[in-house]
Amino acid sequence: MQNTGLSGINTSADTGSLKWIYTTGNSVMSSPAIGADGTIYVGSDDGNLYAINPNGTLKWKYTTGSQVESSPAIGADGTIYVGSENGNLYALNSTPMAP
Repeated sequence: MQNTGLSGINTSADTGSLKWIYTTGNSVMSSPAIGADGTIYVGSDDGNLYAINPNGTLKWKYTTGSQVESSPAIGADGTIYVGSENGNLYALNSTPMAP
């Protein structure tokens, strides 16, 4: 409205409600990325990239060995790209290979 960045809709009565919390091993300093299937990808200062299911459960995690403070990016083919404080850029499959 009038180039103020404000909306004419009053949302002050909407308080939202908590769906779930997933706790990583340390601080989360980056924004999450959401995959086409709804998987949530987020890095943590514990040195891991987490893949979290839409219901808040762990799908998988990848250990970089160094803090992951960058936000992941998702390529058109589903590859997850994330940087780590060890100077590496990782390209990860969105579905990990079986052990």
